[in-house]
Amino acid sequence: MGDFGMRRIGLILIALVMLTSSANAGWQERLTRKIDHIAKGKQMTIGVAFAYDGKKFAYNNDQQFPLASVFKYHVAVAALLQELPMDSLTDVSAQDMRADTYSPLRLIHPGADFRITMADLMRWSVSESDNNANDLLIRQCGGIARVDQIIRELGIGEFSLNYTEAQMHDNPELCYDNWSSPSAMAQLFMAYNHELLTRVMDNANTGNDRIKAGLPFWAEMGHKTGTGPMLNGVRVAYNDAAIVNLPDGKQCYIVVFIKDSKENDETNSFVISQITKTIFDMFLREEF
Repeated sequence: MGDFGMRRIGLILIALVMLTSSANAGWQERLTRKIDHIAKGKQMTIGVAFAYDGKKFAYNNDQQFPLASVFKYHVAVAALLQELPMDSLTDVSAQDMRADTYSPLRLIHPGADFRITMADLMRWSVSESDNNANDLLIRQCGGIARVDQIIRELGIGEFSLNYTEAQMHDNPELCYDNWSSPSAMAQLFMAYNHELLTRVMDNANTGNDRIKAGLPFWAEMGHKTGTGPMLNGVRVAYNDAAIVNLPDGKQCYIVVFIKDSKENDETNSFVISQITKTIFDMFLREEF
């Protein structure tokens, strides 16, 4: 083949690479515009991450979003990575169970000492979002600084864990210091999975009007929500992060974080569900 033929093939290959890159960039730009449209007029800051089959998307990923109860997932991962025996019993005193925080576990053991397995502590923390159970898990892990270190050892950056549930309850401003970028949360999902953790996320009893409300009826998911406190009329955080099981056997990861929202919670939930629906509408039309 002559030089002209080789040059022609080279130009064709370059053109194909450019077209592929343009197509890949195109769906991200379209999704960004669609999220911009959903966010228009809303008094909130939205962060989004999506990952599927090597394709990744992030929106406002340079922002630090308070995790609220989503950090219970980080704590559960740390407990599993330390190989704490899930069937071992831990002693819980009545003093460990704060009465002024969200804790359905305390209502089962009002004013009493009791024993509970690590697996059940994880279930109460992740599935039921029990704050006392989460702090007990943090203690078993060796403290919140140790949890932060364990997650970093997975290669995850763009997050920071500094305070327990009790500390944030006593000073709600500290909620801003337990934060993550959206993509760091998706990366954590991809970096570590465990049968027990998957099961407790699948059985989560919170936030069904968020990501779940935007998914097709056939989609199976496990997720962890987080709802921060109200400070001066502003919702500090309103989050959902999910692992979605698809019919092809693969998984996709969706994270939608909202911070500093002046909207009501119905609107916050609607925004999360609409962003999820937008992502899946594009997915089903094979626009990615």
